[in-house]
Amino acid sequence: MQVLLFFCDCGIVNELQIAKFASDERLTFTDIRRYSGSVMELKKKAEQYIIDAMDWRVEFGNLTRKEIPEIPLDAIREAITNSFGHRMFDSGQSNEITIFKNRIEIYNPGAFPANKTPESYVVGNQRPIRRKPLIARTLYYSEDMESFATGLKRIKAACDKAGYRVEFETPDEGFVVVFYRHGTQKLSGTPQKTAQKEETTAQKNAQKEERINALLEYCKEPRDRDEMMKFLGIKHRTTFRSDYLNPLLDEGKIAMTIPDKPRSKNQKFYSV
Repeated sequence: MQVLLFFCDCGIVNELQIAKFASDERLTFTDIRRYSGSVMELKKKAEQYIIDAMDWRVEFGNLTRKEIPEIPLDAIREAITNSFGHRMFDSGQSNEITIFKNRIEIYNPGAFPANKTPESYVVGNQRPIRRKPLIARTLYYSEDMESFATGLKRIKAACDKAGYRVEFETPDEGFVVVFYRHGTQKLSGTPQKTAQKEETTAQKNAQKEERINALLEYCKEPRDRDEMMKFLGIKHRTTFRSDYLNPLLDEGKIAMTIPDKPRSKNQKFYSV
């Protein structure tokens, strides 16, 4: 089936272009790539690139840690699948993934269906319009795509549930799904950088406090440095010592099992 999906029936090769920019504008590239292959191959490359480019946060429970992406993966996968399923192959353009500081855009060539709007699919019950039935059927049977025109509705629902903003844009030559990163909103006029910075600082402080509380719970049973670092997901000992270990020792929240030999290879730490 991948042979069929490498070319459309007009003889044009499937291509994917990925670009990463240093700011919120199309000015300075930090990475640019171009791939060709089957739809299935390109879907996987697009998804993995976005997963690697996104920021992730860690939430701690009792003796557990959960990694959460800044944009719901279900929404990302749905948008990527739709971009290939609804591409206009004879446009001469590639599918595109564009990573900015404040947003991620997923673009497919081919104007949105005439007399339709994205909102009509999000809030209404529009019937599907298939540009390439072969590709649509293949994605359906691979369980990557449904056949009831609910893709945009599911993208919006996933982002709403996670508290992130998504927009659907319909330029003349294509369709774009825009995911705003870090919970940002679409900026109009002068960005409120000070307020955003204060909000980011408060969020980081709250997350660190949550990590500390989880670590103290974890250390009710004595743990060595490597166990503590693995639990927090920290790779550098210097960062662990300066941000967590030394402050907690100074505050008397944890103690050493061998206090008279601080550098002992058998040293462990426990919550006080």
